[in-house]
Amino acid sequence: MDIVIINSLYIFCVVLEGILFLYILSTWIRISPKIQGIFNILLDPLLDPIRYLLKHSIFQVRNYDLSPIIGFLVLSYLQEFFYALR
Repeated sequence: MDIVIINSLYIFCVVLEGILFLYILSTWIRISPKIQGIFNILLDPLLDPIRYLLKHSIFQVRNYDLSPIIGFLVLSYLQEFFYALR
């Protein structure tokens, strides 16, 4: 039973990391407004809790939004942690 929970958390971190990577790419690369709108519709509900937590943390910078990159690093660490528990 423990292995199922650990594997589920690992897969959740992998999927969330992929979604966060898509978000980072969509903010750095200029894409058409239609595709940007589709990304916003699909990704915003999933990323709003993460953005809220990271924007209200000690990693807040005035001119740059580093929260997705920090979230990506935290998810990578959690992914490695759950992989080590397997």
